[in-house]
Amino acid sequence: VIPYILIKNIYVSLVLTLIAAVLIIAAFNYYYAVVREENFKRRFFEMAILSMAVAALSFGVGCLLKYFFNVTV
Repeated sequence: VIPYILIKNIYVSLVLTLIAAVLIIAAFNYYYAVVREENFKRRFFEMAILSMAVAALSFGVGCLLKYFFNVTV
């Protein structure tokens, strides 16, 4: 939420939020890969793609709801 509070441009805030999410995913997956002795790259890309797909789907649903209900923010 912090990028949206500090920056007026919502698209810049969205990109910063997604970058932060990928960095958090990388940190947790690195720890998990080291502890369980698994492949970091495979697990990271799997989690990053899944998270970005969910984010894109949520963004799309939000845009559709905004369009159909004529909501402005």
